[in-house]
Formats: sequence, structure tokens, C-alpha cells
Amino acid sequence: MSYSSIADNCVDGADQMDSEILNPKTNQVITFNCKNPSRREFIRISEETGEKFVATAFKNLDEQTGEEKLSLNTLYKYQEDQATEFLKFDPSGKLERMEKYLNGKVVFKYIEKAQRLEEFNFESKIEGELTRECYYDFDTQQIRESKIDGIKIQTSLKIKEIINDHLKALNVTKISSNKIELVSQGEKNEKLFSLQEYRIETCLERSFIPLAIKGEVKFDKKLYIIKDEGIFISALLPLIKNNDKKNLRLLLEINAREIRDINKDQNESNSLPQSPSVTQ
Repeated sequence: MSYSSIADNCVDGADQMDSEILNPKTNQVITFNCKNPSRREFIRISEETGEKFVATAFKNLDEQTGEEKLSLNTLYKYQEDQATEFLKFDPSGKLERMEKYLNGKVVFKYIEKAQRLEEFNFESKIEGELTRECYYDFDTQQIRESKIDGIKIQTSLKIKEIINDHLKALNVTKISSNKIELVSQGEKNEKLFSLQEYRIETCLERSFIPLAIKGEVKFDKKLYIIKDEGIFISALLPLIKNNDKKNLRLLLEINAREIRDINKDQNESNSLPQSPSVTQ
């Protein structure tokens, strides 16, 4: 992250004083040119963009040099006196909270303690509509991520096994609209993550939702065993949006190496003779 040149003037009763503060999120040092001692705030104003940064900081002792260094506790970003972003860190540098704003409304919210990230859209028909969420489901012990834009895509990740410093997670992805539901699961959807990746903070940088569905796909009472190449979700979405079951079924058939009738399999399973009980 680069920062443009600093304006010379200080505001809000602050004094001219240069201070360097580490941003733990980017691991870069930000130079603030003003300090308000009464509020314990550090202020920086970009000369080029007019963006204002207002921060509070922790004092940390550098064990190697013995010097005290500053790291961010909180950081507000303003554009034309409107808050655009807020960050809050703990003394160790862990991000505890992050919010982004548009016209004074929260459009992005991450709370580390709740293990939840949410994004909202205030330009849609439903103001403040939830468009993305990523959270840890403590009841089922799974990471869940959803994207909602008329069609809902939800991925669930549950730990299957831990292998040294990595883990293997079972991935179930569901794509649904008012009239169509498609579920992708099976061993082909298992994902390998480092222990650092399998956490909600990853959703700040990227999505857990796969680009393609693989393995076993359930749709309209059929089970499609998809070829290894998989099917890109982007190819499925227009068909699901238009409730085009015919062409959706055709796309699955073309990319399947085997198709099973779910009801037939269940009926055959139920009709198997039961082992006689043994009485003493």
C-alpha cells in the first residue's frame, strides 16, 4: 500500500509532529504529520487526494533494539469528512474489527471475535441486502461462505483430517434459486489447506467458494458423477437464473461420466434383506 505526500497543515487542534506507526495488516509504516495530545490521536492528510487518516496506537518494545515503537490500535479513513474505513487491532497486531462505509452506511463488516464477515448492498432493490457472508459455524464446526445475488452460492468446509501442518476439508457447495437447487459434494471436492488458511481471516483476501463443481452433483432427483475437469460455476449461473432446467440437465449430462437415479438407489437400498436378529 503506498501513501501520497502529506499536507503541511494540521487540523482539530493537533500539533505538527511526525510519527511513524506500523500498520500490522500491511506490515508497512505510515508517517503521520500531526498529533492531538488531548485525544491521543495521530493525524495524516494526503496532499494529493485529501484523504484523512486518524489513528490511535500502542507502544511496543522492540526486543532487539530496546526502543519503543508504535503500532496501530485503531485507524479511521475519511474522504471529504465521510468515514470510508475503520480498522481495529489488538496489541499483538491481530485484526479485531474492520468496517467499510459508503455514504455513511456499513457495506462491509468483519468481527474477529464473532468469526464473521458480512457484505451489504445499498444500491439494490432491497436496501442493505446481505450479498456475502463468511463465518465459522460453531454448532457444526464448519466454515461457511455464501454469495447472494438473486442466486445463492454456499460453500461449507468441514475438517476431515489433519496432516502435519495442513488439513483436508470436506467441501459441499450448494447453488440455489427459488425453483432450482444443485448440490456438489464427494471426495473430488476435498480441499487441502494450510492451518493458516483454514480460518475466517482468509475471506478478507479471497473466497472459499470454488470456481468449478466436481465430484457428485445432485440435481432434479439425479446424481451426476462429474468428469475430473468439472464444470465452471459461471457456466451454470445463467441457466439457474433463467430456470432453464432442460439445458442445465443437458450441461450436466455432457460433463458426467455416470448418471444415477437417486430414488432408484434409495429404493434398492431399502429393499435389501435385513440380517435376522440374534436372540440369546
